[in-house]
Amino acid sequence: MSGLRLPSGAYLIVVSDRADHQALEVYKRRWQIEVLFEALKSRGFDLEATRLREAGRLETLGGVLAVAFCWAWHVGAWRHRVKPIALKTHQRPAKSLFRYGFDSIRQAVLNAADKCEQLERVLSLLRKVLRSPKSLLHPLYQT
Repeated sequence: MSGLRLPSGAYLIVVSDRADHQALEVYKRRWQIEVLFEALKSRGFDLEATRLREAGRLETLGGVLAVAFCWAWHVGAWRHRVKPIALKTHQRPAKSLFRYGFDSIRQAVLNAADKCEQLERVLSLLRKVLRSPKSLLHPLYQT
């Protein structure tokens, strides 16, 4: 059994039948995957609504959504540095970095005439995501 203290002060307890003491690390990685699937499905891109079945089309859509997810995450991280995400009463963020970025991109695109600066910024972050080597993706929002 392993435990992890969360930013809110609560503890997360991970129980495993394995004796390798890496259960917490495995759980952290698995949780990141769950967050990605959540963004691809109901809390973001609504992938299931496409009803695609053909493997080639699903593969193409998966690639596009992977880039879109990274873009939204980086925009959310940049926006969080500019205007931090509000905390709920239990001290957890009201939105994920992905959701914060996703909403910002959508707002900028749908209101392009009113949000020129914001649209320019989110598009510049997309260019950086597409051009940068993988090792540089994480700190992009700092520029």
